[in-house]
Amino acid sequence: MAERGPKLRIDRFDIHADRLDLGRQFEKWMERFERELKYNGVDLETKPDVAQMALMIYIGPDAEDIHEALPDPPKPEGVQDAAWTSYAKSKARLLNYFTPQKCNDFAIHQLISQKMRSEDTVEAYALRLRQAAEKCDFTNWNKNKMVKALLISNMRDEELRLKLLQKRKDTRRSSKYGQKESRCGGEKQGVGRESRRNK
Repeated sequence: MAERGPKLRIDRFDIHADRLDLGRQFEKWMERFERELKYNGVDLETKPDVAQMALMIYIGPDAEDIHEALPDPPKPEGVQDAAWTSYAKSKARLLNYFTPQKCNDFAIHQLISQKMRSEDTVEAYALRLRQAAEKCDFTNWNKNKMVKALLISNMRDEELRLKLLQKRKDTRRSSKYGQKESRCGGEKQGVGRESRRNK
């Protein structure tokens, strides 16, 4: 008789959540999933097939479909053949797919955009700032990245903000891009005024 799998108390992973934060959400989901497995007595090293089946069941059909469409990842350097189990492969597949879907510029924009509300206590505001900061990656932080973050957060042109968030630009290129867009905007306004005058 086949071994019964664990009964976990975990929600399916929502692949339709905020796509700019999907990578971080998936990492947190995996942490919760593995904690549930351990709590239910499933050892990832001795029962990798049970863990892999549980992953496919509990992650939900949408994420399972993505998993099935992905190629097998290469075995990481230094990982023994015995450790490269069906569970390790499935986890690597999903991590490789979901974790790059992070947008640090957007996370920092959200952090900088946090304003203190009239009903906020200092503690409540500090907590919101800390929660927003958790989504940010401050590795190799420098003045150019800070300038870019402030540019994105404080500009009035929403369309340009979205373009900068979608493209990896340094601050010098960002400000040149902004100047170019501003000139185009000014020309458009000038053309609009000229055409109204001629009517």
